[in-house]
Amino acid sequence: MADFSKQINEFHTLGTFDYVFGENDNVIINSSSADFSKNYLSIPLSMFVYDDSNISKFNDPTFVEFVSQPALSQSQVQATNDQVQQQLIDTQAENQSLKTQLDSLITQTNSAPTSATETLATKQVVIELRKQLGQGTKDSDFSDSFPYTPLVFTQLSKQ
Repeated sequence: MADFSKQINEFHTLGTFDYVFGENDNVIINSSSADFSKNYLSIPLSMFVYDDSNISKFNDPTFVEFVSQPALSQSQVQATNDQVQQQLIDTQAENQSLKTQLDSLITQTNSAPTSATETLATKQVVIELRKQLGQGTKDSDFSDSFPYTPLVFTQLSKQ
């Protein structure tokens, strides 16, 4: 036991370690062995010295990810909230205007028969209005029959 304690002490204080090698020069490791040199591996650690000037030529060495942002004043928060509220009101008004135009066009088309050219022009206007309302992105997203509803709505109504 004294030999085992001596090996541990030398390993801790001096870093000396005698490996046990097998017949093919492989290190033998056996965690259940009473022999200290079969239980542990000594891995030398190197202290790297970096040249900060060379590193900073290619990378910014300061932390920017964790730097706290300055707190906004109450007036800045209120101004931002007012801007967002105004944008919301504007968007709602625009959507309502587009819906009104669409409803008006649908009513006009239902009330008077039209020629093929007028029908095609009406279809394009209705589809463009529906695209602006966010109901689709391309002409194939809409049905071919009046009032050119989005196919998603058409498929849902059939279910």
